[in-house]
Amino acid sequence: MHPVLNIPEILYKIFKLLLDDETISQKDALAGVAYPPQTLPGIARTCKAFLEPALDVIWHSVPTLAPLLQYIPANRLRVEHGQPTAGLDFFLFMPLELVGAFRALFQLLY
Repeated sequence: MHPVLNIPEILYKIFKLLLDDETISQKDALAGVAYPPQTLPGIARTCKAFLEPALDVIWHSVPTLAPLLQYIPANRLRVEHGQPTAGLDFFLFMPLELVGAFRALFQLLY
C-alpha cells in the first residue's frame, strides 16, 4: 500500500468525497434521505488503516440516533409523544453503571 494511504486525514477526505458523490446520486432512490452507501462499510472492513477514517465518515453522516434505537431492547426503551413542536421523547432504562458511558457518548456527539 502506498505510504500516503497510511495518513488517516487523507483517507478521511477521500472517503468523505466518496460518500458525497454516492449520496447525491442515490438521493432520489432514497426519497431525499441520505444514508451512507454500502461501499463505505465494505471499505472499513478492508484493512486496519481504512477502518477508523471510514467509520468516522459513516458516523458523521448518520442524521439521527434513530438507527441506533432499534438495537435497544424493548424493555429498556420507552417512547412518548412530547409537545407537538418537539416530536417524540425517548426514555432509556439501564443499569446505573451504563449511565456514565452513555453520558460520555452524548457529550461526544453533541
